[in-house]
Amino acid sequence: MPLAEGIIGELGEILVDVGATVEENDVVAVIETEKAAINVKANCSGVIGAVLVELDEEIKEEMPMFELQ
Repeated sequence: MPLAEGIIGELGEILVDVGATVEENDVVAVIETEKAAINVKANCSGVIGAVLVELDEEIKEEMPMFELQ
């Protein structure tokens, strides 16, 4: 549930580095809200090509956070 229109929370933790291989459903980041921590899972397998967000950045619905190769 968004905190405000389109906002989910803040990026609390990045669990992968550029170059890391991930499988579909691997947890790659954690979004912090006022009430809970939400695990962000990879939507497909691949190699992390870029991290597109920074710690403490507001995360919005459908916002790209990683580039997978």
